[in-house]
Amino acid sequence: MLAFSAIWKLVDQKAAKAGMETFGFTGALMGNATWILLSMVEMFLAAGVAIGSRVAAALAGALMFLLAATLVSAMLNGRNGAPCGCFGPKSKVGPTAVVRDLLLGAAFVAVAVIG
Repeated sequence: MLAFSAIWKLVDQKAAKAGMETFGFTGALMGNATWILLSMVEMFLAAGVAIGSRVAAALAGALMFLLAATLVSAMLNGRNGAPCGCFGPKSKVGPTAVVRDLLLGAAFVAVAVIG
């Protein structure tokens, strides 16, 4: 999932940047820096999890929980239904995205604990 998300952000830059704007990362420099950095972190963590790193799995879980909290914050600020740039161009801010991120976070933490 992390690798898919990273690749999607790099392939569909326009939609990814729209998602970044939902969370306040506006302007060419901030928007570009944010989606590139997030894509790199996702790809790095995906590679780490793929080779069996418990640290990468724990960090991936923490990232998913942070992203879930960010989605909740956006919802509380009236951005429900806005593009989130999470997992493809149709990803929107909303309860489904929050639950997805929480479940993925829990799965990554389980991988980190169980190995």
